[in-house]
Amino acid sequence: MIQPNHFPSRKEVTAIVVENGLKSRFDQLETAWEQALVQITESFKLDSSTQPAQQLPSSSQTAFTRTPGHKLLIGLAGPGAVGKGTIGAKLLDDFGFSKIVNTPTRPAREGEIDGVHYKFTDLKTFQTQQSAGAFASSLERPGRGWYGVEKTEITQKLHDATTGCLFEENPENIIKIFQAIDLPQTDKVLVYLLPPEPIIASSAQRLIYRLSQEPDSVKRQLTAEVFESTLGQRQIDEFGKLSLIIDQPDVQLLVLINAQLETTLATLRQLLQ
Repeated sequence: MIQPNHFPSRKEVTAIVVENGLKSRFDQLETAWEQALVQITESFKLDSSTQPAQQLPSSSQTAFTRTPGHKLLIGLAGPGAVGKGTIGAKLLDDFGFSKIVNTPTRPAREGEIDGVHYKFTDLKTFQTQQSAGAFASSLERPGRGWYGVEKTEITQKLHDATTGCLFEENPENIIKIFQAIDLPQTDKVLVYLLPPEPIIASSAQRLIYRLSQEPDSVKRQLTAEVFESTLGQRQIDEFGKLSLIIDQPDVQLLVLINAQLETTLATLRQLLQ
């Protein structure tokens, strides 16, 4: 049982996973993540024999170069429950970045503000925009409708921004967005956040803590659907798309292991100054 407002130990995570009949899937995904980490590390021609995640382009100053006078366009990605929203919000506050928002066809959820969190639209309008080539990237998310990032949203926000812009997407869509528009005097950076290894154990720990904050006990359950949508194979497949950046010489990659929020933020602040 998930205790309210409680960050679980690894032992408690295992007990909750077993209790909900997810241990077999948990083990499968852990193995799949280990394989994905090795494959990505080897695709960058790096040593994958020990702690492959630690070998990826990451927090050293030499892994990142800012061009004087250029604005930053940062695509933020990572698996579920890794802290993208928290870190993104901190970067917006610290650097005065503008947030590039998605255009979805789903209805607004409680607390979401049109034009702030998303630019909501209906399916017919979305399809008209799509046919006209208005989106730098668009995709259909099963059960959640269509999502797109408008080209004008990017160019206008970059034009108005003092330092740059930030958006959240999966790696493949981030690269598509970078490719879709001519962005002079802009440094393009894909920041991918990983939890500490073992990936699934760390991610499940954070997911269970997030669920523990739900006031409704019914929502405070680690169901197979929640587990799969947040930590499942789709997340691993998206991580595998990082290899696409090899053919993008004008895009920089930062893979950061978000073990401690303040440490990750300090690294990003140092690199982005």
